[in-house]
Amino acid sequence: MTQTTPTYGRYYDDPDSVPASDLRSEARVVLPHEIQASDGIELGNISGGLYAKAVHTGSYQNMKATYDFIYGSWMPNSGKDAHDAPCLELYLNNPEDTPPEDLVTEIYIPLKA
Repeated sequence: MTQTTPTYGRYYDDPDSVPASDLRSEARVVLPHEIQASDGIELGNISGGLYAKAVHTGSYQNMKATYDFIYGSWMPNSGKDAHDAPCLELYLNNPEDTPPEDLVTEIYIPLKA
């Protein structure tokens, strides 16, 4: 992995309806070549299909507002329905060297075809 290795979060649950202690998520990276899995590492794929994409700029603590917009405003007006699959977040910069207000995250919501 390098500073430019794409990193994702995969989120399975709605934090508005699942207690924080029961939320499920995974950290994912996209590697440019195949590797052998070792202890603690699982290989997998990111499912294809139709996704809604939103770009969130700013602190991760404020990301709920972007999700609320997607599910509360955009989706009801789009004619699209969410597919029962995990959401993805692609982190475009590193919170270790980027001020919170400058963080950029792409949010992908799987949609029914």
